[in-house]
Amino acid sequence: GMGGWGVDLLSIAADKLGISRADLLEALRDGKSIADVAKEKAVDPQTIADAYLAQLAENLKQAVGDGSIAQKMADWLLEQARQQVTDQLNGTWEKLGPGAFPGGRWGGPRPDCPECPDCSGAGDS
Repeated sequence: GMGGWGVDLLSIAADKLGISRADLLEALRDGKSIADVAKEKAVDPQTIADAYLAQLAENLKQAVGDGSIAQKMADWLLEQARQQVTDQLNGTWEKLGPGAFPGGRWGGPRPDCPECPDCSGAGDS
């Protein structure tokens, strides 16, 4: 399925930074973090995080509306993303490994991970 529920952190970051996704990827390959590039561009990394989380929340809301996932699952995924996004903005390619940046999938919690709560939405929240 879509990693990150169709939200690409790199694209959002590049958009906020006013550069292309390819240029941002190049900077990451050179050992910079997204936050490093943001500092160079005088952009607050939190702006990127907020935009990413807002987009993710929107997509999850739609998924809940479609019946694709339960509300409880959506809340959990958003919470995971919120906890991870700072590390992703501050992490470098070397630290996170190239697997952290597959095309557009970086930054998405996987809905099939074992820590997930009961996805049926049944039971106590």
